[in-house]
Amino acid sequence: MHKSLKIVGALIGVLVLIIAAVFGYAVLNLNSIIAAQRGRILASASDALGREVDVGSITASLGWGVAIDLKAVKIADDPAFSPEPFVQADNVDLKVDLLPLLAKHLHVSELILEQPAVRIIRDRAGALNVGTIGKKGSMPAQTGTAGVPQNRPAAPPVNAGPESPVQAAPRPKAGGEERLNALAVNAFTIDQGTVVYQDLAAGGAPLKVRNVDLKVRDFRFDQPFAVTLALAALGDRQNLTVSGTAGPLARDARLDPKAAALALKARLGPLTLAQLRTIPQLAKALPPALDVSGPVAATAMIGGTAGAPRINALADLTANEIAFPPKFDKPAGVALKAALDGGLQDGHLQIATANLALADLQAKLSNISVKPGAIGARVDSNRFDLAPLAKLAPAAAKYNPSGAAEIHSAVVYANGQPSLDGSILLSGVNVSPTGGKTPPVGNLGGTIKFAGQGATVGPLDFTVGSAGRGRLLAAAKTLQPLDTTYQLNIDRLNIAEIDPSRAKFGAGQIAGLAAAGTVRIAGGAPQGTVRATAASGMVANVNFTNFAIDAAYADQRANINSLKLNAFSGALQASGVATIGAVPAFDMQVATRNVDLRQMLTAAKSKAADKVRGLLTASVKVRGRGKNFDAIKPTMMGAGAARVEQGELVGVNVVAQALDKVDNVPGIGALLPMSVVANHPELFKSPNTDLRQASLSFTINGPRLTTSDLRVDSADYTVFGSGWFDLDQQIDMKAKILMSPAFSRETIAAKRNVSYLATSSGQIEIPLQISGRLPKPAVVPDVGILAQRAAAHAVQGGLGKLLNKKGLGGLFGGGSGGGSSNPFKSLFH
Repeated sequence: MHKSLKIVGALIGVLVLIIAAVFGYAVLNLNSIIAAQRGRILASASDALGREVDVGSITASLGWGVAIDLKAVKIADDPAFSPEPFVQADNVDLKVDLLPLLAKHLHVSELILEQPAVRIIRDRAGALNVGTIGKKGSMPAQTGTAGVPQNRPAAPPVNAGPESPVQAAPRPKAGGEERLNALAVNAFTIDQGTVVYQDLAAGGAPLKVRNVDLKVRDFRFDQPFAVTLALAALGDRQNLTVSGTAGPLARDARLDPKAAALALKARLGPLTLAQLRTIPQLAKALPPALDVSGPVAATAMIGGTAGAPRINALADLTANEIAFPPKFDKPAGVALKAALDGGLQDGHLQIATANLALADLQAKLSNISVKPGAIGARVDSNRFDLAPLAKLAPAAAKYNPSGAAEIHSAVVYANGQPSLDGSILLSGVNVSPTGGKTPPVGNLGGTIKFAGQGATVGPLDFTVGSAGRGRLLAAAKTLQPLDTTYQLNIDRLNIAEIDPSRAKFGAGQIAGLAAAGTVRIAGGAPQGTVRATAASGMVANVNFTNFAIDAAYADQRANINSLKLNAFSGALQASGVATIGAVPAFDMQVATRNVDLRQMLTAAKSKAADKVRGLLTASVKVRGRGKNFDAIKPTMMGAGAARVEQGELVGVNVVAQALDKVDNVPGIGALLPMSVVANHPELFKSPNTDLRQASLSFTINGPRLTTSDLRVDSADYTVFGSGWFDLDQQIDMKAKILMSPAFSRETIAAKRNVSYLATSSGQIEIPLQISGRLPKPAVVPDVGILAQRAAAHAVQGGLGKLLNKKGLGGLFGGGSGGGSSNPFKSLFH
């Protein structure tokens, strides 16, 4: 037994010596073996990758494993993509486990690439050059000087595209599959690498990623492996870190990097907006006007596959100032957070859902689409406070809105135009334009429904000013440009609360307002129509009832088809055109019926308001221009007719003044006996002029009204006149007073000589000249006409006496007296 043990021990010792001799030989001759097998080694590597592999030098050492040092390593690209190397490294350290190697299995314990450069290309058809790794090329191999297969086909242009697509290589042979699956790497490291990415479809300069540090553990093509990555994206400072697992890269012994499963955690940033714009796909999606101050950062969980990664990302831009003029301006410090769940599909970013926090808004976005020039999503929000959010939109901020809103809508922003399909709920919304003291519109609530470019508004209920309540319904065909119809009802409206500038025109309110019409924006200018009624109100110191208007507005021109209202105890209606511009103008036709003159002149703040009384019925066509009444007066032109009933001129008795001045008339002396004056106190004692009924037609030229048919009727007289008067109370008229038959008979009976002032119908007629300034113009009799009548009366009186003395025969030389004297001599001498 003891002898047997000695024999076994001797055999083991001999075996150990043989193994030691083999290892000693391998140590002493390893580099010689590698040199002899260099061509086969590189050919095997090239065959496994489907790419030509070239190495400047290979040295090895033997310890617990085989340590291999490779210098000037180059891996060629697929010639369909580029003639430049796919991978290039100055130094590669490779440690291989010895025992698996003896069993023809390549177990790499550690692989280190120092400062490698990797070129990744995406052609116009969307194919990546990494997608053909492991696939056999169709080009024949040529043997190089070192016995290494050298693939030297004529390389096509770098921008090879759809006209020369990459053809799928035939399935590799089983031997290649076995070698691929046999490869295992315990540790894989890239130190300070550079990756260049060129997208031929997007164009632009290649993207260069620097300072790439990559560590891979437990690598096998057919199993997941651990990976840690840090790199400098779009700059020199590392701003992207990734850690987790990836793989397998091969399925069914075929290399397919796009199918590699990902379970990674990433952090991106800090990155600036300028850096992001260097990525062609993002440059097209980001609006040119967008500006973000400072860098941004985000974290993400990455799943899915390398060809179609799924990304769950978080970003907080609260510290950034973000401007998208003129629509959006977020100061630094206002909350803006986003959580995205999406990925890349066919090279396009697709976000499935996103959660957005902006100021008080919490919104969930789904069905998100980001394409060049277009952004779209389904938005569902919380009920959020409008005030802090409105401050971020300059167009809304000037109205100082408050209240709450809730959004449930699909939103698309494309070609500078928004499009919505859904609804916005409003609650307790208040609006107060900058400069206003009282919110004119408040407590607005209701629903706005959107459909594409259009919308349906309401019913929206709201308060107006301090006491009014209103309701709005509208239907917009398009929102940009605006083209909508509307119906508006307001029970009470204080005009000064809507437009504070109108306060200087006095109190103004409208009750029972109902309006319907259209509003359009054409060429940047507003257009519209309106049909409105109001039960009552006061505007510009004018109390009115039964207001109705039918009008249209376009190109700063208002066409008033019809305007009717009851005011000044009567009725008014108007039609015409008014233009709004640097110098407003109007061309109007106005009619009144039984309008109280005093009320109307008081509302117009006319000085004649205290001087004129009566009920006016008139029709006037007038045009003019100017910003106020003083500017308008000299420009007015037109014509019209008017009738005043129950009228009176206060402070001046034109007729009494005229009769009083008809004194010392030739052949009469004093015109009116005291008995007649005493019998008519309403005429001679009243300080006013009675205008029981007055009428005239007139033309308007500037502030002057000219008439040729003025007629004033009273109990004791009728006045006829022609001439002019103006809006500054100046008057210059010729008139005649025709006393009533009864007054005339009474006067002639008391003083027979007055009869020569009577007409053929027996009415006393007195010509007058009225000039000067109301209310006390100069009223004087026309002495010239009176003198002519006196002379005629004297002639008639002398002739009568002559006829009484001589008779007709004597007058003409016949009769008893005979004689031939001049019959007119005694009359004139």
